[in-house]
Amino acid sequence: MQSNNAKTMVKALGTLVGVISFGVNGPFFFERFGLYLPVAVAAATVIGAAVGYAVAGMWYWLSHREHALAPVPSVRAKLHQKAA
Repeated sequence: MQSNNAKTMVKALGTLVGVISFGVNGPFFFERFGLYLPVAVAAATVIGAAVGYAVAGMWYWLSHREHALAPVPSVRAKLHQKAA
């Protein structure tokens, strides 16, 4: 099982990437809806943080899911040996 530190770092990096990429493009995305520049950047930053956090969390979960299931066959083999 992986440490929570690695999981936290991956999610923090995903949040940072989301904030930077969406925040820079915020005026392009949201000014067409009539929002002022600071409001457009703020809205894009919040949305970018949420998207970055979700994507990083899903990526971490997908890349580490087989490690959580790996011990199960070895436990079954030990139980089978004790029964025999």
